[in-house]
Amino acid sequence: MENQAPILEPVPEVLLDHPFLRITFEAGNELVQMTWKPATQDMTNADLMELTLAFRAHIERLRPKVGIFDMREFCFPISPEMQEWIDLNISPAEKATCRVQALLLPKDEIASMSLEQLMEEDQTSGLRIRVFEDLATAREWLL
Repeated sequence: MENQAPILEPVPEVLLDHPFLRITFEAGNELVQMTWKPATQDMTNADLMELTLAFRAHIERLRPKVGIFDMREFCFPISPEMQEWIDLNISPAEKATCRVQALLLPKDEIASMSLEQLMEEDQTSGLRIRVFEDLATAREWLL
């Protein structure tokens, strides 16, 4: 019987670790993960703009093919004006790179509804998006 090396999980590179958001990248899997934190309840529109612009810069540079968007702790309702801003400034870069996306929706009902509206628009762009309740199942589906 041969000794087999254990299968190691990839160690993601931390691209951003902010009180509201953590962004990581796994080069071997071409996977970006955006994990929102509970502190988003104190976030402003300016914070959201700054963080999503940082995300856009990372995905334009790294060109990941798949993404996990963990919104379970996202507590910030996105206004119609911010939805429009995201559609114009973030979504085109996201759609050009992360063609397959796993989404974990927030527990907060209002935040969840605003994200579902954004997601409905993305479904018409040819992206493959699927909603999950847990991270392990989302990763399994993507990889």
